[in-house]
Amino acid sequence: MKEPHALRDRRRASLRTHLLRRLPAAAGLRRSRHDVDITPTDPLPTRLPLVASDMLSVTGRRTAETLARRGGLAVLSHDLPEHEVARCVNAVKAAHPLWQSAPVTPADTRAGQVRHLADAYGHGCVVVTDAAGDQVGTVRATPLRRAIGHERMGDLAVRPPVLAPDTFVRDAFAFLDERGADHALVPLPGRPGTIATRRGMVRSQVFRPALDTRGELLTAIAVGMTGDAVQRARRCVGHGADVVVLHTPHAAQGPARDAVARLREAIGDRVLVAGVAVTGEATEGLIRAGADVVKVGLGGGAMCTTRMMTGVGRPQFTAVQECARAAREHGRTVWSDGGIRHPRDVVLALAAGASSVMVGSWFARTLESPSLLMREPDGEAYKECFGIASRKAVADRSSGMAPIDRELAAYFDEGLSSSRLRVNPEEAGVEDVIDRIAAGLRSGCTYAGVTSLAELGERAVIGLQSAAGYAEGVPLPRGW
Repeated sequence: MKEPHALRDRRRASLRTHLLRRLPAAAGLRRSRHDVDITPTDPLPTRLPLVASDMLSVTGRRTAETLARRGGLAVLSHDLPEHEVARCVNAVKAAHPLWQSAPVTPADTRAGQVRHLADAYGHGCVVVTDAAGDQVGTVRATPLRRAIGHERMGDLAVRPPVLAPDTFVRDAFAFLDERGADHALVPLPGRPGTIATRRGMVRSQVFRPALDTRGELLTAIAVGMTGDAVQRARRCVGHGADVVVLHTPHAAQGPARDAVARLREAIGDRVLVAGVAVTGEATEGLIRAGADVVKVGLGGGAMCTTRMMTGVGRPQFTAVQECARAAREHGRTVWSDGGIRHPRDVVLALAAGASSVMVGSWFARTLESPSLLMREPDGEAYKECFGIASRKAVADRSSGMAPIDRELAAYFDEGLSSSRLRVNPEEAGVEDVIDRIAAGLRSGCTYAGVTSLAELGERAVIGLQSAAGYAEGVPLPRGW
């Protein structure tokens, strides 16, 4: 008689997945989160299992550079014009793998003209140059926002310490500490706007950059099923892209597998990611066609309306478990794409078998994302995020078509799928988001008694949690 009651309770409850704590043997217990190796099991030199989604409102040059410097990867959208892809890839490759980038403006520029640069990066620095292009100082975000519009940036600039580019990080931190400074200018030929911040130095000891064989930051580009995807991929690889991602919601169908096979031949030994899949069968089909990594997830993203409009999709955790199991049988890996709202979601996706996790809306609300920073009447900052199938994305994608073709492209839209995302002052930058997710991930591994992501996928014990159980674990802002 117990089984029917259990089934009834399961139908009534909104079940959520969670990890059950595994108590390791005392001899194997590692007590520090810093001992956990969060290197992905991907066929890529990434050091962090986070990938910024291939959406116009999520990934641009600044997101790609910042994420790669901390070990992750960002995928430039297939809707981005090819000349913009080339510009972004070249800029990321030119960036220093250790020291950070900052926007640059001439000393004679008026503050009102460049006030928006205060919100370009999480570190909030703008570098000022002289007529010869040499760095002469920096202006921080707060003074720039408060400056009178006609003031010269050269008059607002302060001269921070100057740090030799080849200084060891620990020595560089001591150098700033002795001078009571929070950042320094780093003079690099051909790289104006390079700085070193105290916070960045600390992060460089926690995270390692994702680098290609030449020691440059890793980049990825997406291609779609429309247009000449193969030629676009070949040209983008020529620009320096390291990873090609094929995005299609129809990965279980023949055309997607055919596209993977053509891309595999076109890009040589570059890593090829294909998706999205939600079944083991679709995963195996993409792998047999030539995919190194399969992207998993349909309908779980915050901006995605697919499930509500079409009824097509699958719960994310279930899809990742099945697809990861199928990929492992072929010696391949999967990325979990969608449904990331808290650090726990990253931990669970990796425990389900994903090698890396794609993040969209969370990165879209950062200062480095491509969307313009807007403000509500009360001054609260926000950014607009829109999905791949949104009206705005479709309009951008079809802008070069004939008028009637544009109307046809927009005829079967899946809804607005866009939102205003508040910029959290405590997580305003991409690196702030990385810090929070990585802290949760490292702690989750420590609680589970594992010391690597590979071990997490192998040893994690998965349980089901009711809505009441989930609510019990949500912290209360004001107590009770």
